[in-house]
Amino acid sequence: SVDCIQASLMSALAQSYPSIEYLLIDDGCSDGTMDVVKQIVCNLQREDDVHIVTHQTNMGVSASRNQIIDEAQGDYLYFMDSDDFIHPEWFARAIEVIAEYDPDCVMCDYREMADYEPMMGVLPPVKPQKIEHPFEILIQKHSQIYPNLWTKMYKVATVGKQRFDKDIFYVEDLWFNIEFMTKVQSFYYLLCLSAYMFQVLPWTLCEP
Repeated sequence: SVDCIQASLMSALAQSYPSIEYLLIDDGCSDGTMDVVKQIVCNLQREDDVHIVTHQTNMGVSASRNQIIDEAQGDYLYFMDSDDFIHPEWFARAIEVIAEYDPDCVMCDYREMADYEPMMGVLPPVKPQKIEHPFEILIQKHSQIYPNLWTKMYKVATVGKQRFDKDIFYVEDLWFNIEFMTKVQSFYYLLCLSAYMFQVLPWTLCEP
């Protein structure tokens, strides 16, 4: 995490959309990652928008994500890991779709990289594509809907009382999405809008 966190956090804090609450979970980290985080945050104008939640011991990714759901004050959720990178216009583009359609979920495209590359440049204009029956599509082989979390923005009201299963330690995001999609009435896909960048690392378990 410490090798990726600076670029990842800066990509989140560089979002052009102004009204964002950042919840950072320190899940018992001991590799110096949080020292880097605190140094970055204290030197930025968005310092007051960032809230760090500290776990004394490692509770796992599912428990951390559940705490984010419990504490978030906004209307939509976006989950990032410490090796994720997003385009500075991703939230603004998603909010445009939200403002017009009030969807349960908005999804963007992604691209892979071997090493960190700044996601600069202007995102192309993209017409939101409404996806009918997202649950049925998600469970298909080679689904048009990615099983990961990182390309999606979730409506808090639709998430409701749903939480990640703390006993699942692998592809927990797939199981979360399967349950979530059973509740979705409105799902929009920003096709070809590669706002998320997936870094293939030596310890990566799976790809999006």
